[in-house]
Amino acid sequence: MRSRRYAEAASVQNLGTAWQAEVLQHTVDLDIENCSFTLLLQMLDKLKPQDPSWSDVRETLRECVEFRTFTIQNKLKLNVTAGKQLLQKVFNGSAPPGDLTNNEFIIRLQRASLFCRWVAASCLKDIAWASMLQFKEKPDLSVLTYFWNIAEDMVLESWLRKANPLQSKHTSLHFDGIRLDRDVVLPDTHGFCDSCSAWIEKDTGFKVKIRAKEHLNFLQLLQKAIAPQEVACPDNLQKNGNCILAALHHLGYGGQAATMAAASEGTEHAFFTRRQRRTYEQVSKFTQLPIFPRMPCTEFVAGQKFLLHLATAGQPHCLAAQALSLEQVQLTNVTATYKFSMADFSRMLTEATDRKYIQFFYVEQKPDTVVLDANEAEYELLLETQAGANHEDDGEDNFAEDFVRDVETQEDAEDDEPEDALQCEDESVTHVGDELLVHLKQEVQVFLTGGRRRKGRSADTARCPFCPFRAWPKIKRGRVLHHVQTYHCLAKQYVASGTKQLKLIIALHDFDQIVSAPKGNYLYRSSRLLRQTVSPALSRKQVLIDRFLRLVFTEEGPQFWSVDAVRSHDSRHLIFELIIVLTCRGRTNAVVLLQPGSSDDTEVLVRMLADSLPAQGLCQIKYLSVDNPSAKLYKEAKHVCPNLQVVALDPTHLAMTCEYASSRKRTAATRYLRIILRKLTARSELSAGTWGPIFCGENATPFTREEQRVRAQLADRSMRKAEAERILANLDATKPFLLRLEWIQALAALTSIYRSEVERLAPGPNRKIYQLLHTATAANRTEWFFNNLRLRHMISSERLSLLPIGTASNEALHHEVNNWFRETQKLHKATLSLKLSIMQLGKLLTHNNALYKPTTRQMPEAELLARLTSKDLFRATEWEEWCSELVDGSIKGKAELQLHHEREIERKKVNPRSFKRPAAAEDSSLLRRRTPNTLLRQDSLRRAGVRPRKL
Repeated sequence: MRSRRYAEAASVQNLGTAWQAEVLQHTVDLDIENCSFTLLLQMLDKLKPQDPSWSDVRETLRECVEFRTFTIQNKLKLNVTAGKQLLQKVFNGSAPPGDLTNNEFIIRLQRASLFCRWVAASCLKDIAWASMLQFKEKPDLSVLTYFWNIAEDMVLESWLRKANPLQSKHTSLHFDGIRLDRDVVLPDTHGFCDSCSAWIEKDTGFKVKIRAKEHLNFLQLLQKAIAPQEVACPDNLQKNGNCILAALHHLGYGGQAATMAAASEGTEHAFFTRRQRRTYEQVSKFTQLPIFPRMPCTEFVAGQKFLLHLATAGQPHCLAAQALSLEQVQLTNVTATYKFSMADFSRMLTEATDRKYIQFFYVEQKPDTVVLDANEAEYELLLETQAGANHEDDGEDNFAEDFVRDVETQEDAEDDEPEDALQCEDESVTHVGDELLVHLKQEVQVFLTGGRRRKGRSADTARCPFCPFRAWPKIKRGRVLHHVQTYHCLAKQYVASGTKQLKLIIALHDFDQIVSAPKGNYLYRSSRLLRQTVSPALSRKQVLIDRFLRLVFTEEGPQFWSVDAVRSHDSRHLIFELIIVLTCRGRTNAVVLLQPGSSDDTEVLVRMLADSLPAQGLCQIKYLSVDNPSAKLYKEAKHVCPNLQVVALDPTHLAMTCEYASSRKRTAATRYLRIILRKLTARSELSAGTWGPIFCGENATPFTREEQRVRAQLADRSMRKAEAERILANLDATKPFLLRLEWIQALAALTSIYRSEVERLAPGPNRKIYQLLHTATAANRTEWFFNNLRLRHMISSERLSLLPIGTASNEALHHEVNNWFRETQKLHKATLSLKLSIMQLGKLLTHNNALYKPTTRQMPEAELLARLTSKDLFRATEWEEWCSELVDGSIKGKAELQLHHEREIERKKVNPRSFKRPAAAEDSSLLRRRTPNTLLRQDSLRRAGVRPRKL
């Protein structure tokens, strides 16, 4: 018979929650929400009991499944964590607390428990009931657990079939959940959980909701739940190791605490100096304050004072606690105080991962003895507990000793060479690069062995001390050690961020050599220097930073700046001002705009449109089709184009982007995608109002439940194959979509049928195809797409024949422009503008002649342009007269041509000096004489950061 799966020997499953939270920070704990009630209700629904009480039992179970939080808070008057535990205990046969004995819902739950145990015993009577009677003390209670554990194991096995192909480096089973690597689950945790739920439902028939559990210790829960208020605390009590004394100070024992902190003799001071810790026993004896250890509880007397001991991440810490009333408690953490309800306090004590290590130490007031309390001698042993962690994170480069530490450091591929090996026999050869690598290696090893922790100012992040910007949230500080072991290794020359930091390290090392003052710590110093000079700071998720930095020669010397800072600086060289070419075609495909621009920002594009077209032409613009519409574009374009009505999203651009994943070749999936997209430009007899009002970027109708469901099927590719095949088979590109649901269903069917293809990564946006399609079905994007249908139904059918589809004609024009300049390496701005104006003139000449003066024989555009431009524009006499006007004395001048003056100005900006020609090949037969300034450097340091080629 199926049952729960228990791990043998040492395993993650056998670790406590506090240990799991620290050891497994690289994993995500996925859990089936409300597993027992969810599975049991579905099992009973499948069995269909015929007992008259089944309807009442089912309603009780349904409330536990669908309205558990509401039931706990409103019917049981408990916090959610305590309520969940109570529901499980009562349902499994335990007696409820005295104040809930007569609670109506608890009575109903007890009846439902009895019914379910009866069903379980009936179903297992021929399989396991006899053995339970023989070996179990309470077989009627055990049989219910074994009963629903059958379904739990089926679900877990199905889940494993989904997870195993993902090749997670870590997989551990936790009865109703699984732990997997973050790399497998992220970045879309919710989507991954939904896909697993859909897989399980399809495979087993059981509907479960999977979620990622968040594991926080008490201090993290406290900081997350309540905003602290600042409170004063003497400086000497804020030092590491004095947290117990600081807590006593806030409880009203400031004099005793200050005296002990100032003591410079005695065993207590010696212990503190050596360990940077104090024990509660030492504090009690020195201050003459009786302290009584107890296990956590939530029953206090108003005004009661106690010390709250925490074992946060292996760092014992003490907080001051006081019950302000029966309903409110106050906690003070050295310089921060928190006030909150007793219910919140109880919840945090229950939810914290370190809850088993939390202890109360009552000051002066001995608490009353309770049932199952330990004797006083046993409690006195807890007085030896030590505390002394700092009240806040030491900063970006200062880490406390980890709760769990991997003591194995990464070994180099080769053993360290003996010191004598560095001595060169030939004094003309130096190995200074190898010496620098040794310094970097030692700096990394000092960190890995815990020999150095650096102080910083950031309290909310854990930063790699050797990378300029790489950092994690404070709760993930264990990732720092793993990062240093993995990336700061010999293969990367101990520099993970790239060549630019290595160049800075070399500069720092050479400066130290010149001034004869070696300071070392080159990784740390270089990373700090980059953080100080690069503004705005780069993303803390970025490891490789070379492409985001530029070396700038400032008045203070060379500095590394971010690319954004260089581009936005006032003194940036204007020769690089033009970086894009804006193209625009009219309704009949005429090239009405072909201009270079400085960026593709909305303001720049609208300004170029306004500057390039006459006022009459701007007034004629009613419809715009672009590849990235927005409400901002619509509003700003409306200012310069007063008659603008519609801005639409180009439908063909999505297909081209998806084809990046197949080297711009059409595949079976993209062929169907193009058919789907053609339905967004199909014309029918319907009016434009069929698709609702024109979308302007701010009035998108929210999705209905059905649209949300189908869109979720697109995200996890879970649409049934038969339904997907039916949808694709019935696609008619000549008929437009009428509903948003049809559009979403078509793409969901595509992702279901071509599951492997849509998993490919499109290089441009760096996203998978199904993710691009999922984004395309967002409410706003869908409405921009549907503006194509509104646009085409606002124009008469007679004027649609020459109207391009979206920006497809623009993309074709881009291809032509790329071909025109394919062999051009560099040119002046004015030259680029001049060439583009000539090209636009050629396109307009052929367009107007072909449209308004068609020839009997259809000619290619190149032939038509050649014949149009071959005729003479001037008669011989006119040309001679015009040339004579340019004569100035005996010298003939040049004509004042368009953009000629601007080009001359830019030409003068270029340094006219002759560039140095490349040196001739070195004659290998000549022996070069070495001097101390030209020593041959033979070492393994790659100064340019280029990895050696593999032979």
